[in-house]
Amino acid sequence: MKITYILPVLSAVGFLFATYTVFSGSQPVPIAQPVAEPASAPYKTFIAGSGLIELKAAISR
Repeated sequence: MKITYILPVLSAVGFLFATYTVFSGSQPVPIAQPVAEPASAPYKTFIAGSGLIELKAAISR
């Protein structure tokens, strides 16, 4: 007789715990401050690049 009351109560408690966990975990995370300032170019005007050097001609053997 007790199992007919215990099982629904446990399922309701589990559902409430899951709902609380979802709502408490979905809060926005505060934006962290950068550790260091981003690098800046020492010139007034510049062209950004990735630093790769490409060959003008293919290397022949």
